[in-house]
This record gives sequence, C-alpha cells and structure tokens, in this order.
Amino acid sequence: WLLRSVAQPALQDSFDLVHLGALEIVALTAEYRRLAAGGHNQRVGQWAALLAKQLGLPERVISLIQATAPLHDVGNVYIPDKILLKPSKLLPEEFELVKGHVNLGLRLLGQGQSEPLRMARLIIETHHERFDGQGYPRGLKGVQIPLIGQIVTVADVFDVLTHDQPYRKALDKDQALVEIQEQKGLAFDPQVVEAL
Repeated sequence: WLLRSVAQPALQDSFDLVHLGALEIVALTAEYRRLAAGGHNQRVGQWAALLAKQLGLPERVISLIQATAPLHDVGNVYIPDKILLKPSKLLPEEFELVKGHVNLGLRLLGQGQSEPLRMARLIIETHHERFDGQGYPRGLKGVQIPLIGQIVTVADVFDVLTHDQPYRKALDKDQALVEIQEQKGLAFDPQVVEAL
C-alpha cells in the first residue's frame, strides 16, 4: 500500500501517508467484521474514486476519496454481530442502534486535523444523508450534503446491491442501476447518479 501511495504524486506528504496507512488498517479491521462483505470497503473506495473522476474532481481529492471512503462504516465495529449480520429486516430499535455507527466512527477517528482524517470524518458523517433530507444523522438535504458524501453514498449502495448480503442475494449491475436511477433526486444526488 505504501509503495502504491508513494507512486501517486497527489499524495506526497509523509504525514498524510502515515495517516492513510493507519486508516487503511482501521478500514480492514472493520471489513473483517463483515465476513459477507468480502472486500466491500475497498470496492466502495474504488467506485467512489471513479465517480469523483467522472465528475471532474481534482486528482488529489480523487486519491483521498479512494483512500478514505473504505472507512465509511468503520463505526460498525461497535455494532453486535447479531444485528450487523442479521439475515432479515432490522427491527426499529435495531436500526436505531445501527444508525449510531456514524457517531461511533467519528469518535474512533478522533479529532486529528490531517487532510485524510478530515476527509474520512466528512465521509463517515455524510454518506447516510439522503438528497431528499430523509437520511441521517443530521437530515441534510440537497446541496447541504457535501459532494464527497453524496459520491460515497452512491458508491456504497451500488456495491451493496451488486453483492450478496446476509438479508438478500446480489442484483446484477443493470438491476442495481435501475434501482439507483429510481432514487435519483430522492436518496441520491442526480449528478452523481448520472456519473454512475
């Protein structure tokens, strides 16, 4: 990982590289908790980077998104397995507990001010917001949601839809695209859906 990062001219700051290396370890730790996810966090980083590129974001931002988007659900390390891996719909009280993973993830990353940590916190805090304002934790709406968060939202949902989950089988890519298209302007930013 470090060699890949050094080869990326957009991320030459050694302090950022140290933080990115530590963040990758944290993301992998979260991944191992979700055995059914099988690479989900890393794929979200890759999809998010591709969307960011399609939207014309600067190379440095694309690199940071790819490196930090895998932390989007890192707070799930605190959610009990019986809920996280439940093969059926969550009860309302279980869903409220799951929603707490956002604040738990923010607490886990602390208050450091490096660019990767700030980006990771932004992603954690905003990737469950919905374009129509019905998301969580803050109920942000439309352009109140940072574009980075909206990008990771679409990347996350697309990957979840196209891979088996404890509660349902994977959709093929075309079916997943139809589902996402149906939520354009509701759950998802229309420009990010078009980028996908």
